[in-house]
Amino acid sequence: MTDTACVGQTSGVVAARVLEVRPHPNAHSIRLAVIDLGNGIKRQVVYGGFRLLRPLDMVPAAPPGTRLPGRKKMRRRNYRGESSFGMLCSTDELGWTHGGDDAVPLLDPELVPGTSLDSVEWERLLIDAD
Repeated sequence: MTDTACVGQTSGVVAARVLEVRPHPNAHSIRLAVIDLGNGIKRQVVYGGFRLLRPLDMVPAAPPGTRLPGRKKMRRRNYRGESSFGMLCSTDELGWTHGGDDAVPLLDPELVPGTSLDSVEWERLLIDAD
C-alpha cells in the first residue's frame, strides 16, 4: 500500500550507489555496504533486511543529520564493532509505505548519487528487483 501524502516527511534522504557489500565480521544477520553519497563521498553503512544488495544498485540512504518520520536525527553509530554512517532505508522507514517489508528498495539506476529524495514522487523511482 502506498501513501503519497507521506511525501515531504523526510529531511536529508539521498540516493546512494552501492560500491561494495560484504558480511559483517561479527554478526550473521547484518551486512556492510560502502556507498557513494555523491561528490566523491564514500561511506560505510551497516544494513539488515533480506535483500542482498550488489555493486551499482541505487538505494535510499539517510546519512547523519537526516530526519525520518517518527525518528530522531540520524547519526553515526557502531554496530558490533563496525561504524555505520547513517543507514539505508526501507520504504516504511521513509514513510513512503506502511506495513511493507523490511527490504531496502532498489531505485532507478540513472539517479545521480546525492540526489535528494525528500519531496519526490517516489513511486517513479522504484524498480523491480529480480
